[in-house]
Amino acid sequence: IYISGGHEIPPAVQPSREERRAAVSSKTRRVCISTPAGADMATTGSVHLGAVDLHCEPNNTEHHTDEIGTERLIVRRGQAFRLSVEFRRPAFVDGKDQLKLFLDTGPSSSEAGRIRIEAVKSTAKRGKWTYDVEPARGILRLTVRSPANACIGLYTMQLLFYPGGGEGLQQIGAGTFHLLFNPWCKGLSC
Repeated sequence: IYISGGHEIPPAVQPSREERRAAVSSKTRRVCISTPAGADMATTGSVHLGAVDLHCEPNNTEHHTDEIGTERLIVRRGQAFRLSVEFRRPAFVDGKDQLKLFLDTGPSSSEAGRIRIEAVKSTAKRGKWTYDVEPARGILRLTVRSPANACIGLYTMQLLFYPGGGEGLQQIGAGTFHLLFNPWCKGLSC
């Protein structure tokens, strides 16, 4: 049964999957963008990172969560998802510039109650949160992978950028996502 605005829609008048997807696609506002501002951002130098696009619709479709919705990021553990970060420098120099991804989860966003996970570059072994960075003109494309046994729940992402030229650091909130159980995962404990 499809629910809209907190009310059940009888099966006879429920929109089809294609109709729901077309309605979401036709919206003119981009609801799946995280723009760094206020408390989500700490900078000690130039601002290099901008808005983050969580690519909710394509990610949710790949993760079989698009029927839940595409206004927020809902992914499954053990499977990669992508995001893009606006980059306001001429080029990202891999090996010189550093980008770090942190994921916070737990019952509280306070320092004492949260669990902070540092994702590592994709050369890491299985069982860890990993990510790849693919620089392009004006944008950094990230592919994030959760381990097959990651805790399900709500996660908040933080990005830290350390420019190679020693220009300070920048930290931005990169949005939130829900991590769900994955019945299609090939790992033993998805």
